[in-house]
Parts: sequence; C-alpha cells; structure tokens
Amino acid sequence: MAQHRDQSTCTDAVRTHDRDRWLAAVLAPAAARRRLLVLCALNLELARIPELTTEPMVGRIRLQWWRESLAEAGAGRVRDHPVLRAIARLLEAGHLSAADLEDFLDAREADFEETGPKDMAAFTAYCRGTGGGLWRMAVKALGVAEPDTMAAAEAVGGAHAMVGQLRNTAWYAGRGRVVLPLDLLATHGVPTDRLLAGAPGDGLATAAREIAQSAGQELARARAKRNGIPRAALPALVLARITECRLRHLAASGFDLFSANTEPLPLALPLAVLRGAVTGRY
Repeated sequence: MAQHRDQSTCTDAVRTHDRDRWLAAVLAPAAARRRLLVLCALNLELARIPELTTEPMVGRIRLQWWRESLAEAGAGRVRDHPVLRAIARLLEAGHLSAADLEDFLDAREADFEETGPKDMAAFTAYCRGTGGGLWRMAVKALGVAEPDTMAAAEAVGGAHAMVGQLRNTAWYAGRGRVVLPLDLLATHGVPTDRLLAGAPGDGLATAAREIAQSAGQELARARAKRNGIPRAALPALVLARITECRLRHLAASGFDLFSANTEPLPLALPLAVLRGAVTGRY
C-alpha cells in the first residue's frame, strides 16, 4: 500500500508538472513506465529547488540534503519522503546506480551559480548533465544500457533541456536569473540588466535561434545512431519528437522568448509521440 501511494505521488507530480516526459513515458510497459516516472519525479524535486529560493547558499543546502538522503537511501536508510522511498526501490532492484545519481546531482550544482553559464560550452555541459543525465538513467530504467543508446539518450535529453531553458528564459529573468550563455548574449547585444528587466531587445531572438540550432544538432547526433537502437528504448528517445515540435513552435514565434504564446497546439505533442509509436522511430 505504501509503495502504491509513493508511486501515485510520483506519477501525479510528473503528469501535472512535466507533460513532455509524461507523454514519452506513456509508451513504456507498465513496470518500466513506473520507473521512468519515479526518475522524473526526482528531477522535479531537484529542479524545484531554485524555484523555492533565490539565495544560492540556501539552494546548495537543499541540494546537499537530497545528496545525503539519496546516499542514505542507497545504503538502506530511507528518509520519510515518497520520492526517496521510490528511488530507494529502484536502487535496491538495480534499475538505478548511485554513480549515475551522483553525476546528476553534480550537474545540478550549476543551478546555484551567481551568474549564468559563461559560454555555449558551459551551457551545453549543463544541459547534457541535467536533461541528458536524467535520460541516460531513463534508458537504463527501461533495461537498455549499451553505449549507442546511452549516447543517444544523453543527446535527446540534452536537446530537450536546451529548449527548456529557452522556454523558461522569461520566467527565470523575472526571478533575477540568466540561464542562457553570457558570451552569446553579449555577442548579440543583449545586456543582462535589460534581459532581467524584461526588455532584452531584438538580439535575444538571434541568440535563441543559435541555441535552437545547437539543440537541433544534438537531435541529429542522437538520430545518427537510431538504426541500431533497440525498440525498448523508444519510450525515452521519443522525447526527441517532442523537442522537435517545440523547436518548430519557437521558430514560428520568431524566437520571441517573452511571448505569451509559449505552447504548441494542444494535440501537437501527443501526435508527435503517436507518430513515434507508430513508426518506431524517434
């Protein structure tokens, strides 16, 4: 009964707050789907930390609590939290490794830097470590761990994270954070004070277009390997189709990151997933 409640908590959180990954996970068989949703629920908990505080030190303390709690869960000492209990079951069953969790947590440390990523390399590393790291764990949870699939998952997850940073730029700016590469913003004449004030100027669209191109390149890197990818990995890798759909929507908006029209049409994302399910291709 407790296990069912913990799983329901994770499932409800992802369904409500992470529609993209929820839609992808729906393709997985029931047991594998539950594992994916637990991982996504953990990601939500960690991603929520910088939303709860604007103080980097407080954020680091919260992240450290998760780091210590997850380490204890791996050793069989589980604190009273539904996501921690669910993660502990994945660790115990061998569906998740402590090393992968540690890498994922390390990538999250960048959420508490005083400034945004200094350049495109730092931005890409962050997206690969967070979104890509999560999706590496996801394909392992689906029972696939061969190198090409892992590399494809990291690329898909990283591309999705890049698009997520673009989509959330205005929200972060309202909280005093810059999440896009500082050198790219400077190149295109976007002072950070104007970005934070909500008046970034036309250069932001040009910078966003370059980041979108990089996300597209990550998707191409993932798809270059898809002939040898097992079908069992599709519920994770179909996130590429969702990411591509969001890229098209951004392009149609002229890469206006402060536009109120941030979402594709309601059926666009489910149809993208359905195409992946029917064709077996991401």
